[in-house]
Amino acid sequence: MSSLQQDLLELTALTQLYLLQEFSRKDWLGVDLDTYTYFKQKAKQNKEPIKPAPIIPQQTFNAPGIKSVETKPNTVNKPSKAAASIPENIPALPKSKEPAIALEEPLKPSIKQQQLELHPLPQASAINLSDIRNIVATHFPNLTILDAPLDDSEAKKLNQAWRKPKTCAQVVILSFDDDAKQHIFLTQVAKAISDRFAAAEVITVNHKEQSGALEKLIQANELRLILASPHCLQSIPELRNHYRQKASQDKHDFLGNIPFILLSDIKAYLSDTQLKATLWRTLCDFLK
Repeated sequence: MSSLQQDLLELTALTQLYLLQEFSRKDWLGVDLDTYTYFKQKAKQNKEPIKPAPIIPQQTFNAPGIKSVETKPNTVNKPSKAAASIPENIPALPKSKEPAIALEEPLKPSIKQQQLELHPLPQASAINLSDIRNIVATHFPNLTILDAPLDDSEAKKLNQAWRKPKTCAQVVILSFDDDAKQHIFLTQVAKAISDRFAAAEVITVNHKEQSGALEKLIQANELRLILASPHCLQSIPELRNHYRQKASQDKHDFLGNIPFILLSDIKAYLSDTQLKATLWRTLCDFLK
């Protein structure tokens, strides 16, 4: 082998070693076509063909004292003639009415279990907290130590409030044939009253409103105030019959026995901001 071939082999070995150190076997490198063809041919030359697995002949080993057992193919035994001659129509045996296994009776509670009673725990003995009280009073003068828990009766009422039926609103605004903008304005007034003072609601009435429903509304004890426009008052006879103007000693009108505020025309409130402020001041003076 010449020195040139030896240098070539050494260079090839170093190149392979470098590639194995820098890259894994799964990495791909981009090369030109000539280089790829050369290394492909070298790989085919170096690759040894896979030889088929040798076939091992079966041999029988006869150990001393052990007889060889011949295996037979599995066969299904055919029924004998005696079994085939059994008649098919055999009368069934009568079923027994009593169960084969008797059910066990439930265990009766013992005498100790019958006499077991639960009693509340006794009260704990009083503990002297004078030292703790002195420490709190000295270092935390703003804190107070309570001798008994606070009364939670009000919290229990609020917790069970959902069981009671919903009460009527305290302030009612009557709406009669109002358009969408006017109804939105009355709804906004009711929301402002609910947020600031008391629960308020807008009730829409029409010509078909029965007198009994209005009578029931006017006689409600929860109501503190009723508001309505002049058009609503003039169009519903039941309201006119209960309407009573204020006397010299009164500060407002009445609808039955409930205070009543007669609104201006709803269209005027939509166009006049000063009129809105006057209405809100009137409501604040009355509901505060």
